Amino acid sequence: MASPEPYQPVTRKPSPWKGAFVCLVIGCGGWIALNASSSEYSPPLITKRETPPPSGVIGGESRVPLADFVPEDPSLFPGWEDAIAAVVRISCRGGMTGGGVLIGDGDRMLTAAHVFLNEDGSQRGRNPDCVAVHTGGDVVLLDTAGLKAGPFRVPEALITHLSVPITRTDWAVVRLSRVPQGARPLPIAAEADLTLEEGHPILNVTGGNDTYRTDGFLAQICQYRGVPPTTSDLDENGEVVGRLAEPRDTFEVARYDCDSGSGASGSPMIGWSEGGQPMIWGVLTDSLRGRERCPDVGRTFCYTAGPLAPAMDIVP
Repeated sequence: MASPEPYQPVTRKPSPWKGAFVCLVIGCGGWIALNASSSEYSPPLITKRETPPPSGVIGGESRVPLADFVPEDPSLFPGWEDAIAAVVRISCRGGMTGGGVLIGDGDRMLTAAHVFLNEDGSQRGRNPDCVAVHTGGDVVLLDTAGLKAGPFRVPEALITHLSVPITRTDWAVVRLSRVPQGARPLPIAAEADLTLEEGHPILNVTGGNDTYRTDGFLAQICQYRGVPPTTSDLDENGEVVGRLAEPRDTFEVARYDCDSGSGASGSPMIGWSEGGQPMIWGVLTDSLRGRERCPDVGRTFCYTAGPLAPAMDIVP
């Protein structure tokens, strides 16, 4: 079977006579605006390449361009180059929106729910205009209409607070229109596959920001840092209260010392057991906020966090 053609956006060509007539009526500036709004969406894939700005970065920004990335000890990460072929970035209306990782046969993507869902669980208006950009450069349309997500809801009082009950449901599976060329999907880790020891290394690959080209992915080796030291919840009056992490949280939400920034949500945490194959441990969705939670680094934003795969009700 022949390989499918790469996704090519289609736009309607406006009539020059119609443009001339409208220019007489409302001015050419108005015609340009009307023409832009009437054309079918064509995602502007960024070609400019610059260093990402430090604003919005969580951590010290030790990520490097994927083209320059090699683990210090590649023997600890067997198959890491194949694992990278499972990663995509999500671009909605031409902007860097989030990250994802291919699962199943490669025609489905695991990501963070909040990339596509509002705080009340409804779908975002930009969703029909989203594509997945593979690390190899292939661009594929996303079918967001039937996405499968955790019971993701964010009470208004918790929007700026990490919450284990919310973060563990912040995942979504989205179908792609086809398998990206060169894709190599990853298996999802079971609880027995996780090596949840302080400092265990994990690979994180995400897209850059809007100034990066379609192949401008960033990579880093970061470390597992356990469950969040405190989590947020609501009391019977709807007030935010803190509580210590409980043993039952261990396989639901984890924190990492990964650096991240705009568009990192949904990027995969790829982990290895001793001598094992790469697997999806989870995705990045949140960050610890507040100096009381970040005593080691003295910053208001420090560790990233996200649901571990065993906490997700994912259909293989």
